[in-house]
Amino acid sequence: MGFATRGITSTDIADAILEDGVKLYGETLNDLSSDIANAKDDTLNNLEYLRKRLYKIYPFYWNYHCWYGVIAGTWSISQNTNHARYFYLQNAGGAANDEIALGMFIVPSTKTYTLYFTTIKHSSCGRVTFYRNNTSLGETDLYSSATQDTYVGSVGFGSLTAGDRYSIRLKITSKNANASDYRIYISEVYVE
Repeated sequence: MGFATRGITSTDIADAILEDGVKLYGETLNDLSSDIANAKDDTLNNLEYLRKRLYKIYPFYWNYHCWYGVIAGTWSISQNTNHARYFYLQNAGGAANDEIALGMFIVPSTKTYTLYFTTIKHSSCGRVTFYRNNTSLGETDLYSSATQDTYVGSVGFGSLTAGDRYSIRLKITSKNANASDYRIYISEVYVE
């Protein structure tokens, strides 16, 4: 196709979906067609997200419809049409110490990695801690008095050695004094 070397547009992405069935992240390019059909507009953010899904292979990628293991709490998938990913996984009970395992991966090359996550900041949100195996990566406060329908956060994942194996999990560890609950609305987590 050759469009990776020029400016990417939603038309280019649609053409790729129609012409190709390459598997990335366990999905086909055809699976991305709903993202384009449901896109609110051709913002740089939406195109950048689709570009990454089309061309980038992450050592670890998880989103709301992937496997997750419940360690504590009640979790469910919900929809928010204002959120960039439209759907998210939430801790329906909104309790402290709600926790899920997101998966494992083998480090492809020795370097320093960062964990990114897409969520919502809201007055009902708690503080989340991501764990690399049993090591805390620090607490992130998701409370906001004004709702942020799409928030992309990041935490340092560390300097890792090729071939090492790591699990990733998240836990609601506390809440801001102003927060009304311990909620999290998480749609995507990836390591880069």
